[in-house]
Amino acid sequence: MEKLKEIYRLWWEYLKLSDDYKRECERRRVCQSCDKKEVERFKIGHMVGMCVGCDETDPPNFPYYISDRYSWFGDIYNDSFDMWWAKNKEFVEGKGTSIVIDGIKKDIDYCIDSFKSKEGREPTLKEFKDIFLKEISNAHWPVIYMKVYVFGSTVDDLTKQFVEIVKKRKEEPNVKQYEIEYKKYRKLPITDSMKKKFYYRIKELERYLKVYKLRIKEKLPMSDVISTSDPNPNIDNKDVNVQRVYYQDLQRAKKLIKNAEKGNFPGDYQPWKLLKTKK
Repeated sequence: MEKLKEIYRLWWEYLKLSDDYKRECERRRVCQSCDKKEVERFKIGHMVGMCVGCDETDPPNFPYYISDRYSWFGDIYNDSFDMWWAKNKEFVEGKGTSIVIDGIKKDIDYCIDSFKSKEGREPTLKEFKDIFLKEISNAHWPVIYMKVYVFGSTVDDLTKQFVEIVKKRKEEPNVKQYEIEYKKYRKLPITDSMKKKFYYRIKELERYLKVYKLRIKEKLPMSDVISTSDPNPNIDNKDVNVQRVYYQDLQRAKKLIKNAEKGNFPGDYQPWKLLKTKK
């Protein structure tokens, strides 16, 4: 599981380099703070958790798969990977449980950790109360919080009451929509390329990531990228053949970003020239 976690961590990091995914997160934040009534906000268009008005701001030809990835990873700019993994690792291969005994404790920890990551301190009692009540009363989230007194009733009586409560909740339009989205997207994937044991290539994936950040984000010339990535004094960072290798790494990183968006990570990320076969 730890090796699989590292693949997901890299998936998260590559996704953070996607301009389309960044824009999607910004749209979601606007929707969450818009002045639509709560009821309107979750009259879902084609994206879970967005009001119809914000959903319709989708630009022409905006990749449909970006919203699919959002349903897996959420706002990766306002969350830490470790927090996300702690909350979602049980969904890898669909192994999540439906009934969680210590769910309240997990939700409390999540609210506190989320506040600390944003504000750099623990919430006051009033701040925690506001955050927690908002979390458990989130209208679109298909969860039932209940306190059950196990005395004075038979197991059959309690079962009948529970079944009725769940049936009623499942009939709500928002929960029905979530059920559809869950079946399509919520199961965290173990992609075909993960099954091929890409664990031993983690260092390679980290190198491509570093090259991309230095060249594209920090806008360093390739010679400086090489010197920073590999401080070996015997390497001529201006040599055309050496630079060619790093430009290929850059192309690999770009393909990995696109794979991260499309949901098949790491996937096929070799530069096309390397994939040509002789006839």
